[in-house]
Amino acid sequence: MAPGRGAFVLNPSATAITATFVGEVPQGNLSNPIPTGFSIKGSQVPQAGKPEALGYVGTAGDKIYRYDSVAGAYRVANTFVNATLGWQPATGALAVGEAFFLLHTAAPTTWTRTFSVNG
Repeated sequence: MAPGRGAFVLNPSATAITATFVGEVPQGNLSNPIPTGFSIKGSQVPQAGKPEALGYVGTAGDKIYRYDSVAGAYRVANTFVNATLGWQPATGALAVGEAFFLLHTAAPTTWTRTFSVNG
């Protein structure tokens, strides 16, 4: 799976599944295409943080749905209102490697970020 993409895996058993990903951390000018409609996205670099801190600001009407594995349900959606109000309700930090369902209502766009492991 390419960095910045996600997958939803249904585990029908009570035994936890551990997935280990290895490889090079993407660096430089990164771009993650965002289509109109639903997609599963995440940060291209292994960092925790709120979406805007990881470079995804959002477009008015965007919604983020996060899965709560403890409750076994999706959390209430966070909606991007505008640059002043941001996400409402405010998003919590995404965990390293956590993907989310994104409903992007505007024209396709790109989640861009410049990243270096040394700075």
